[in-house]
Amino acid sequence: MAQASNFLETELLACLLQSTNPAPTVFGGLQTPPNIYVALTTVAVTDTDTGSTITEAAYSEYQRVQAGTGRWQLRGGTAGSFENMDLLGFPLAGSGANDTVIGFALVDALTAGRVLVYGTCSLSITQGITPQFQVSSIVINLD
Repeated sequence: MAQASNFLETELLACLLQSTNPAPTVFGGLQTPPNIYVALTTVAVTDTDTGSTITEAAYSEYQRVQAGTGRWQLRGGTAGSFENMDLLGFPLAGSGANDTVIGFALVDALTAGRVLVYGTCSLSITQGITPQFQVSSIVINLD
């Protein structure tokens, strides 16, 4: 299961509790829905991490994968619970790849950025492996 970062929780509460003129396009400090990228992490992510401080997979072909707003759906009609609605695949690991992934983070930039949501997973990445999240394997709930 995934959980929201302090940043996202704060932005949600600020929008709810501090906005005097809420509008659909205003989300606290986020003026429009953010770009969303999935990062594979090799060290546990915390509420205070940013896209610059998380420790990501290091195989040479690795890069974050875009998973924008069209790739998420309400989980089985459960209020406040969303899941990925398609396969999220990362680049094929080439020669010399040797990463143990223990988690993931949804961030708002291809590099650096802010952590929005994070969770745990388990994956060994070696040569020839294409890391991926199957449909419905990332579940996000607001705690």
